[in-house]
Amino acid sequence: MRVGIPRFSVNKTIQVLTMTMGLSMGMYAYAHDDKYTVDVYRSNQITAEDIQSKYKSELDELVKLQLSKDIFKMSNLEKMLNIEKHISDQMKQQGQFSYIDFSVVQYPNDKVPHVTVDVVDKNDEERLHYFVQEPNQNLHGAEDLLLVMNKYLEIGNTQIIKEKKFPTYKRCPVFHCTFGFEQKELKPYLSIFNKGVKKYESQLYNILKNDRNAEKRASAAYLLAHVKDGHKLVKNLSYSILDPNNSVRNNVLRVSGMALTKVKVDDYPMSDLIKTLDCPHETDRNKTLLVMTSLAKQNQKYRDYLIKYSSDLLLKNLRLSQPNLHHNAISVLQAISGKHFNENDYSSWEKWVKQAKLNLK
Repeated sequence: MRVGIPRFSVNKTIQVLTMTMGLSMGMYAYAHDDKYTVDVYRSNQITAEDIQSKYKSELDELVKLQLSKDIFKMSNLEKMLNIEKHISDQMKQQGQFSYIDFSVVQYPNDKVPHVTVDVVDKNDEERLHYFVQEPNQNLHGAEDLLLVMNKYLEIGNTQIIKEKKFPTYKRCPVFHCTFGFEQKELKPYLSIFNKGVKKYESQLYNILKNDRNAEKRASAAYLLAHVKDGHKLVKNLSYSILDPNNSVRNNVLRVSGMALTKVKVDDYPMSDLIKTLDCPHETDRNKTLLVMTSLAKQNQKYRDYLIKYSSDLLLKNLRLSQPNLHHNAISVLQAISGKHFNENDYSSWEKWVKQAKLNLK
């Protein structure tokens, strides 16, 4: 699993870790210079090259600020907000957009930062309405355990920020591990989570589905990786892949992707999964690709469905530069095809997809 270091993004709270081709087929969906790459996903109005050329000085400053050790200084946060708002305002003057958002990710073994500009064209607004209604219940139970999960995440996130290094682990003893439990500071949490989830399992499932507090729902998704019944876990998580909150969706898809490497299922809601691959948020798309890879390895039914309904979107993600989209799209394409074309051999992948879709008619 490839994991990056997300930074600050406009119109969001700060989320550290836990958290196109509307172009012609011959044109790349990303732009690149020596400092960073820029991706634009699924817009017919603007390309990554347009953004790179028109807003180069602003992007240079944005990347510099977001990758600095002083990212959380209030003055820097305000500067980043102003830069992103300026670019958004300029883009809206030049095109019809319903949604614009920015993220900068740098991976532990990758010196090149990756900028993603997530946009939704006005005539493509349905992509903003894939999500289910916001839960409205104020539930009680498992509060102490949810707070302990937040502390665990804080320890791992602090290491990422200070050391720019993602905590690693050799073995995951449950259905999903965020930072693992092998480091000294994290080791006690495995037993705490296992015992707590055994006690509060039903409450956690209820919180995930029905609690109005998105932070509680997101933490519940991580905790539920410690249940014993993997089939029940995957089924209940699948109800929340279109949660209205992107942090909840991120956690649900992360846990699902890893759990599905250990659990085989026959009735995953594939139509909902296709929607998450087309969501406005990059964090939805990269985790969806992990889920799709796991499912594609399980049976031909899933492979055929993905060929028929997701292959065009897979090709769009393949042409992006950000590793957790580009490489994860390759993983799905390899799993549904059994082919191993070069990751940048777009022509061969496009020809294979075209023929495979014809074969299914």
